[in-house]
Amino acid sequence: MKGVEEFPETVRTIENLWIPMRDGVHLAARLWLPASADDHPVPAIIEYMPYRKRDLPACAMSR
Repeated sequence: MKGVEEFPETVRTIENLWIPMRDGVHLAARLWLPASADDHPVPAIIEYMPYRKRDLPACAMSR
């Protein structure tokens, strides 16, 4: 797998984000987004991995 070392702008991390579902359940997530996303919305990709928020792939992404 090829990793990215440099990004075109600063990346902001929201470590603990709760996503509410219609049935009242909340999903725990970590969010990486460009620092300018508040002013310039960006599309999102959601990867669903139950019970794996702290596994090795997630650690590799935060480097």
